[in-house]
Amino acid sequence: MARGRPWSFDRKQALHQAMMLFWERGYSATPLRALQTAMGITHPQSFSSAFGSKLKLFEAALRSYWVSHLEAVLEPLAADEPIEAFQTLFAEAAELYTRWSPACGCLILTSSVNLRTEDDEVGSLIAEYRQRIERAIEERLSRAVKDEHLPPGQKAALAELCFTILYGMALRAQSGAGCDDLLGGTEVAIRPFVDTI
Repeated sequence: MARGRPWSFDRKQALHQAMMLFWERGYSATPLRALQTAMGITHPQSFSSAFGSKLKLFEAALRSYWVSHLEAVLEPLAADEPIEAFQTLFAEAAELYTRWSPACGCLILTSSVNLRTEDDEVGSLIAEYRQRIERAIEERLSRAVKDEHLPPGQKAALAELCFTILYGMALRAQSGAGCDDLLGGTEVAIRPFVDTI
């Protein structure tokens, strides 16, 4: 709560609205005024008191997105069988990427598209979360190697393939591809996993 007079808006709901707008438009294409309007904030001082700056707001939106959406997408990687793990990962991702209309793709994977060169700090924030996704995939593949479900020499290529699939799915969702369309591609792409088990 701000000092003195209480905020005239629900901070949690305001953050959600900001996350959705960033998700739909990206960081650079979302003006601060549009954010304040969507968040129901009429006074710039209230915004500064609650969130600090547009960059700090985006950082909070990324944290919220990770906890409320991405953790559930990555959770299937804990499955015992690697095929089940990656099939479910792709299915959860496709559902999330196309959940709203118009489809928003992935806040983390697509926010760097059309990012202005002066927004270096934003790019660094996005990269941190993108690396989390990459590590989650790499750790699951390391487990598959350890369990002798995957030859060690194929780990790096499959990790790159999986991340490329997720990134491509997010971009295709933004361009209008439906959930079934996205999943159709993944069924072909996971054949290397099947062949190595």
